[in-house]
Amino acid sequence: VALFPACAGRFVKRTVSVEGLPDPEARRCILCNNGGVAFGHVVIDGSLPSTAGPLPDTFFDRAVGTRPMADGSLGGPLLRVKCLDFHDGQ
Repeated sequence: VALFPACAGRFVKRTVSVEGLPDPEARRCILCNNGGVAFGHVVIDGSLPSTAGPLPDTFFDRAVGTRPMADGSLGGPLLRVKCLDFHDGQ
């Protein structure tokens, strides 16, 4: 994460000047605050499926709830990592 600080950051809403636009405007930006990365662990009763083709949605943690709140508080982590342990040990 040290090499990619944006991965451990959070979305914030900031007023920024954008090249080519006459006035500053509100934009969603990444605050590199080392807020952390979400890690999950799941034990799956079954064998590792073939990795050819799409994998089930249950294998992934979606990065939802990342937008900053209306009161200015920060949303959730931008990067989510899910470790899967399968019954066959893979």
